[in-house]
Amino acid sequence: MKDLISRLSRRERLLVMAAALLVLGTILHGLALQPFLAELKKMPAEIAEKQATLAWMQQASEQIRHNAPTSRANQGAAKISPMLAIDQSARKFGLSAAIKRLEPTETGTVQVWLKDAIFDDMLGWLDLLQKQFSITVVTLAVNPQPEPGYVEARITFLSNQGP
Repeated sequence: MKDLISRLSRRERLLVMAAALLVLGTILHGLALQPFLAELKKMPAEIAEKQATLAWMQQASEQIRHNAPTSRANQGAAKISPMLAIDQSARKFGLSAAIKRLEPTETGTVQVWLKDAIFDDMLGWLDLLQKQFSITVVTLAVNPQPEPGYVEARITFLSNQGP
């Protein structure tokens, strides 16, 4: 290759280098710059989508707070274990198939993972747990699924019932 280039005249070598730079530039543009610019174009739409999701989550959070009772009027409710209350009430709301994991922790909380749960049913379930069993939500992470009205959630519950 070196012999071939050395046999070329100065003008031909410049043309070969220019062609090589052009090919290299085209490759860089096609493999790096163009995908980057395409992703950059998508960002405003993704930001708008994320903002809409945030607004939806804030509305859902307000709805949960609004439905939470402010008194402990239901402390006389049946004192069953939080695990049993969570499991039985989930069945009542048709969420048993959506529960992928139900796990007590060492701190006395119960963690639940839901997948493909109907959002409105989940809100009703959370409300029932609070009102009937005094089981409150400590943490709630909800992600919308591709199908409207369905969510994936990770919930940590705490039972406010006495021993």
